[in-house]
Amino acid sequence: MNRYALEICKKLSASPDWVSGEEMAKALGTSRVNIARQVAKLKEEGFVIEASRRRGYLLTPRPLFNAYTLQAGLDGAGAEAGELLFFEQTSSTNLEAKRAEAECGLAVARRQEGGRGRKGRAFSSEEGGLYFSCFFRPRRLSPFDSLKAVLCAGLAVTDALKELGFACGLKWPNDVLLGDKKVCGILCEMVCSADEVQRLILGIGVNVNNPLPPELTEAANLKGRGDDLDLNTVAAACVKALLGRIGQLEEDPAGLLADYRAACLTLGRQVTVLGEGRRFDGLCTGVDDDGFLRVRTPEGEERVVTADVSVRPAGA
Repeated sequence: MNRYALEICKKLSASPDWVSGEEMAKALGTSRVNIARQVAKLKEEGFVIEASRRRGYLLTPRPLFNAYTLQAGLDGAGAEAGELLFFEQTSSTNLEAKRAEAECGLAVARRQEGGRGRKGRAFSSEEGGLYFSCFFRPRRLSPFDSLKAVLCAGLAVTDALKELGFACGLKWPNDVLLGDKKVCGILCEMVCSADEVQRLILGIGVNVNNPLPPELTEAANLKGRGDDLDLNTVAAACVKALLGRIGQLEEDPAGLLADYRAACLTLGRQVTVLGEGRRFDGLCTGVDDDGFLRVRTPEGEERVVTADVSVRPAGA
């Protein structure tokens, strides 16, 4: 990404009035010719920018989501995640994260052709949603601790959406719910040796403005019936919250689990567990120190490592 174009994007976005090309050139330590060249590049990215020899440049505000607007939003939120890889379309941001040469960063796509959820399920990824993978090399995290990373991601997205004003809840392990419908999918993958995680990839898909297939009756998007939401704002909030929770995962995993337990709607509820060829009902009594679910049944307590867990309606 061109540094000059990014800084020009920030200056034009921050001003409701004309911005002098000469003043921008002085501030960025470059020439007015280069300013004009970078403005032309921004126009190619979809920005509507007027130019006047006397007044400078004026940005016409319109909802855009590209590498420049996203980076400006991340910088404005103080969300320094490393290298930004932006794709108009890709098979999967998790795959792009695995291919990335940088040690840490974000792989973001406007649309995914092969979005995946847990257990290899397809994840609808039409344009209008937020699809990104955060990749990094964690400290003090073993492969056995991978579930804690899953909980970390779900908690972070819940934090971010609540900060944006959405009354979201969290169902074990990482389903973010708006009402009783799912608005976010998370896929955690690792590149690791026998005892060390060399790269952790947290793939996150948030239904924002994207249309949903009619068969997905248990899913919803944040847009609802209102106007389109700014994807840059949603992305910046999610990434900032995720970076904070990742730091907590590395430095204070016990504190992370305590926060997760406080936010998890599954605790204390009657649940149905389906997995590994078994189905049983019981009362969710807690999340243990490894992140696994504890369910009390008439036959005794079960420790749920991986399964589909549905929360039964009150009184059912």
